[in-house]
Amino acid sequence: MRGGGGGTWGVVVSVTVKAHPDYPVIFTLTNYTLPASNAEYWKGVEVFHNYLVPLNDNGGTGYYYITPISPVSGGGSVATFTLQMWFVNQTDPTILANMFDPLLAALRNATGIPPAFELFQFPTMSSMYNTFFTGSDSDGLLVQLGSRLVSRSFVNSPGSPAKIARALSGIKLGPTDYIEGNVVAGGQVAANKGIVSALNPAWRETVVHLLFTRQWTANTTVQQQAVIKANITNDEVPVLKSFEPGQMGAYLNEADANEVNFQHSFWGSNYKTLLAIKSIRDPTGVFVSRKGVGSENWDDQGICYSAP
Repeated sequence: MRGGGGGTWGVVVSVTVKAHPDYPVIFTLTNYTLPASNAEYWKGVEVFHNYLVPLNDNGGTGYYYITPISPVSGGGSVATFTLQMWFVNQTDPTILANMFDPLLAALRNATGIPPAFELFQFPTMSSMYNTFFTGSDSDGLLVQLGSRLVSRSFVNSPGSPAKIARALSGIKLGPTDYIEGNVVAGGQVAANKGIVSALNPAWRETVVHLLFTRQWTANTTVQQQAVIKANITNDEVPVLKSFEPGQMGAYLNEADANEVNFQHSFWGSNYKTLLAIKSIRDPTGVFVSRKGVGSENWDDQGICYSAP
């Protein structure tokens, strides 16, 4: 219930939920499209990361999508960059338009084309949800992810935006694969630094949760899938880890399924305490999940007990 993640089982017998006002919100959509993922495309990615922390500090939260090979109808592909940001309890669109002006100018200079920018104002969060989230969800993609939490201090340091763009451009994505930045930390997550919970302490320093996708089709062989998965673990996740070696971590619900040193990646310095609690509450390991607390005492499938 408080960020423990997979394997922290429990039975909830009572819940108290704090209600919040249905705040107004402004949604912004920024994007640019180029014929291919050329130098100008990745320069735009670099330039954006110069503005990521200031946008977050001014209340922006949301997602951005880097799709170097985006198929188009009729054949062929383009390279797209899309930024979706929400500003909760903001009612003045002029403030946001002025805030985005420097980013839009920088993107135009970097890419050689004017980016598209739209702004949508809603009186309440619920009205925004009812507008954007209609119909039913689809499910069932054949996909595996790799990801890393990236700190505010790293993104904000000189030279880091160029390093991020250069590293991401080296991840070999296929058609429809993408890199996603989740700007969901900062703000209250960072402000709650003093709260004790199972949450990986790295979250308190995070400005973006970066992930990439690797999809395959139903006729991909098991051997081919193994190659894709090994590439994620051995070659591509290390690209993200190289930003801040030995630091930060990963969000276990959107991490590499074969994450190396998952204990540190998912729980950081809290893992030792969680394992101690696990050994007291579940000494015989009745509740076990792959890459969960205490799962190192079992084989990779969670079938055979393998602790010494």
